[in-house]
Amino acid sequence: MCHRDADVCLDALRAARVELSRFINPFESYDAVLVLDRLIDLLDSDEVDAALSCIDARKHFKVMDFDYHREAAP
Repeated sequence: MCHRDADVCLDALRAARVELSRFINPFESYDAVLVLDRLIDLLDSDEVDAALSCIDARKHFKVMDFDYHREAAP
């Protein structure tokens, strides 16, 4: 994992939190559809997807199958 991948993901999360905080702010009125569109733009990007793929170690570690045959007992 590269430090840049973590930065890409953190930047996207921070920006998404700002958008959500604007939406729930009672002193500002934002259309929910516009907020969702903005969240999709922030989080559903090729750059964020690539960074998440690099960070996500679950697909790098797999269960190994061994074909172990016992010898027949005499």
